[in-house]
Amino acid sequence: MFTSKRARPAVLPTMFLALMLGSTSCSHLFYHPSDLMYLQNPEKVEKLREAVEFKSADGTKLTGWFFETSLKNKKGVVIQFHGNAENLTSHFQSVYWMVAEGYDFFSFDYRGYGISEGKPTQAGLNQDALAAIHYILNRERPFANSKPDVVLYGQSLGGAVLMRAYADVTPDEKKRVRAMVIESSFDNYHAIARDLLSRSFITWLFQPLGYVLVSNAYGPDDFIDKISPTPLLVMHGDHDKVIPLKFGERIFATAREPKQFLLVPGAGHLQCMQLEAGKYRPALLDFIK
Repeated sequence: MFTSKRARPAVLPTMFLALMLGSTSCSHLFYHPSDLMYLQNPEKVEKLREAVEFKSADGTKLTGWFFETSLKNKKGVVIQFHGNAENLTSHFQSVYWMVAEGYDFFSFDYRGYGISEGKPTQAGLNQDALAAIHYILNRERPFANSKPDVVLYGQSLGGAVLMRAYADVTPDEKKRVRAMVIESSFDNYHAIARDLLSRSFITWLFQPLGYVLVSNAYGPDDFIDKISPTPLLVMHGDHDKVIPLKFGERIFATAREPKQFLLVPGAGHLQCMQLEAGKYRPALLDFIK
């Protein structure tokens, strides 16, 4: 998820200077990885999780956690593509509730996040997202040779990464995908960079440079309409101050049927499934049945 705290005025010029002097990948703006363990009580999930390792296309070693539901009637497996800060130990809990609903759950760290190797880049994260999908599709248990059972769940930056990576998933692999869920995400790196620069009077005049300093080489905007015929659910809160609602609306407008938009009143960034003790979770579960 994007860092929700706004940068202080004294920090913004430094950040902008870093963008001007840095590469066009603009990693200072989009990637904030950490190798800290954010789970307060890791012993609670120690016996439930399976720590796994797999490799991206270029050989970079990635890590993830796999949780198997205890329900006998398994409904599928959910792959989480988390946001731009911290690592899976802080993000997995936002989707972990689906294990109790009968879904196996897989969360992983992109390169440079957690204990995964490498350094995050747009091209690298695209490879990592595909590697995670391939890992689950080729995992012997519990869904080998089964009907569509995989749910792809992209959050914030992870939603943009997922939508672009899905264009490189083969038609046969897509037959295994039951649905795609995109929460609090955006459709274009240029547009979100310009929006971020517009939020301070110090950087407001530099908005056009968002198109120069930021690469959109792996932006999802040209590929969103190609997600179809995979069913797409776009979720966004109308109080999201990190990635404004207009970005979710743009994703939905670009997508083709079958699609559904879930607007969550009062929800901030990545709060759609957490608001009011999970009030809107049944809508998600109904969509992916």
